[in-house]
Amino acid sequence: MKNIYKYYGILAVLLLIATSCHDELEKLPVSNLSQDNYYTNIEELGIGMVGVYDELAQSKDGYGEAFIKIATHGTHVATTFLGNVKQNTQAWYTFDNTEESFWRFWGSSYSLIYRANQVIDRSAQLIVAPDEQIVQNRIVAEARFLRASMYFNLVRFWGDVPLIKEELINVGNSSSPRVAAEEVYEFIIEDLKFAEENLYYASWVAGDRPSYGEADLGRATIGTAQGLLAKVYLTRASLNIDTSGLDNSYYQLAYDKAQEVMTDGHYQLEPNYGTLFTVAGERSHEWMFQIQFDFELLQPGIWGGVNGPKGNNKALDWTNLARSMATLELLNHYDDDDPRYQHNIAQGTLNADNSVKYNKNQNKSYVHKFRFTTKFNSAFNTDMNAPVMRYADIILVYAEAAAYLGLDTDAHDALDMIRDRARNSGIFDLNNVDFLASDGISPTAVDRSLTGEDLLDEIIWDRAKELCFEGTGKFDVFRYGETKFIELVANQLWDTDLTQDTNASNSPKPVPWGGNVQPKHILFPIPEAEIRGNSFINIGDNNEGW
Repeated sequence: MKNIYKYYGILAVLLLIATSCHDELEKLPVSNLSQDNYYTNIEELGIGMVGVYDELAQSKDGYGEAFIKIATHGTHVATTFLGNVKQNTQAWYTFDNTEESFWRFWGSSYSLIYRANQVIDRSAQLIVAPDEQIVQNRIVAEARFLRASMYFNLVRFWGDVPLIKEELINVGNSSSPRVAAEEVYEFIIEDLKFAEENLYYASWVAGDRPSYGEADLGRATIGTAQGLLAKVYLTRASLNIDTSGLDNSYYQLAYDKAQEVMTDGHYQLEPNYGTLFTVAGERSHEWMFQIQFDFELLQPGIWGGVNGPKGNNKALDWTNLARSMATLELLNHYDDDDPRYQHNIAQGTLNADNSVKYNKNQNKSYVHKFRFTTKFNSAFNTDMNAPVMRYADIILVYAEAAAYLGLDTDAHDALDMIRDRARNSGIFDLNNVDFLASDGISPTAVDRSLTGEDLLDEIIWDRAKELCFEGTGKFDVFRYGETKFIELVANQLWDTDLTQDTNASNSPKPVPWGGNVQPKHILFPIPEAEIRGNSFINIGDNNEGW
């Protein structure tokens, strides 16, 4: 999409100005253009579609900043720096329904949904030449994929949510109540099936349908839709895990769809794990979907909350991911020589120039996963794409579904695929900003005797070690049900060095936020701004406990 913006960007912005009316609490595009004077041809439909993608990368909303906070803080992999009260409300479970990131992400999600609905509905009124129908269907499929993606986030964060399926022309006559999560999931699945049938292949794939060009990097692909569908099936299976037992039909669907992605061979594991998290690694065939940022095109990324060198002569920079720190539990689950440990976590102290002095005996563990080999533009403007989905995630979806289905050997094989790549990845050389050969020993191979709950626990922590700080943590702990959620989030250890209390002993103690965590936290509260200030959504009662 970075190249796409060079062609469509200005027109897309003009279209959005013409068709949108926003405020901070109620982000609802209201059409000022009739279908007679816009969306009159395929090119205009494509420009409108760029406007849908644009919402993903808004500076403080959506994936620009809000998503990474609420999907990462307060999980089994990440907490936040002490002393930052604003950040700690999420990480330490002291938040309420006035949380800024909540209403920003909620508003941005529905803003994208409204834009997608406009493209979908206006396309239905557009008559095109027969040779343009495949392009028209692909554009609609992109809109439906992004709409499904937003609803998938909303339903995982908030449960029952308003389900708006069509463009809202007259807001005053509209009322959208919350609907059951099961209905939202069915709508998501319907959208993704359409997307799977009508999207194009990634640019490097040749097949029975068209492939995108090199300039289309960042668009949803057939494989992207398949991967997200596998994740949706896995999550849908867990909805009733505490009350009705396993829903094997959805676990089977997740297993089958993830296996399809793996069998197709369109995506592959990047040989060197650390390469993925540099600007140079953004074109890796492991990435299935990223949010595209480009400072030169006035679309800078601030999603990580950059913390690093600001001088002109510094060779290395890194993000601290919205001021996050790794949990002690995550550190303890890494094998000592796992290359992913040094790629992901800077355990030690900061030097005067903001580089890291590594010391594994120090327990201040900065997020060090996303790195830059050139100076960034400013403290909060970079070209680093935000992560959404990569092939390793789908392999781990396959492993988890297999474990629930009792297909232990398949789960073991999938975990070993992930560990084999990690084992053969290089160690990051801080002095030369390069990768060196690892010892080829850690992480160790999977224990083939693991089964049942023991195998699922292994998968939980394999997901954490592989995907930490990529926006999967909170969805993982929510998906495992109330009991496991409390265990993973509340019953962790922390190190008293992090309290900055000079009188404290060095022995690990329970996390200070453990007593705050309650079953109600599996779902977020509906934002207060939406309950009080939104004229077109009928929220009704808030989630239980809020």
